[in-house]
Amino acid sequence: MKLLRTLVSVLALLSGGTAWIATPVHAATAIVTLSPDTGPAGTSVTVTGTGFPKKSSGTISAGTATAAFKTSASGYFTAELVMPPTDEPALAVRATSGAASAAATFTYTYSSPSVTEEDPTWRRPPPRLPRLRPRRPPSCGSAWAPREARSPPRNSTP
Repeated sequence: MKLLRTLVSVLALLSGGTAWIATPVHAATAIVTLSPDTGPAGTSVTVTGTGFPKKSSGTISAGTATAAFKTSASGYFTAELVMPPTDEPALAVRATSGAASAAATFTYTYSSPSVTEEDPTWRRPPPRLPRLRPRRPPSCGSAWAPREARSPPRNSTP
């Protein structure tokens, strides 16, 4: 038996010594995805994560918005997050659980008001009416006076 142990030790040294030493298992890389990943402020986003510590709890944060999540036995989670308003064109959504952390970017879309939309605080000015001039009453003897109101011509004979 002692001979067998010696032989195994010699073989281990000849093979570089690493064959019998346990190698560390690399931890899975945490990944976060967003659906949808673009939209206006107030969009409800489904955050999906993989590679997080198994059966652990964590938080998702994006600007002023936060949400909690719990991972499954495989390190998977889904959670909902409502995107907060911001002046920035994009915002990082970060999920953290223990030492694992991952982020994805949400891009904001801004729509300009369409021509058919009306601002309720704005009122259309009233239509412009044509300007009317006041009528002056006709003077006596003018062509516009009724016939009986006209004076007879001066040099005429009856």
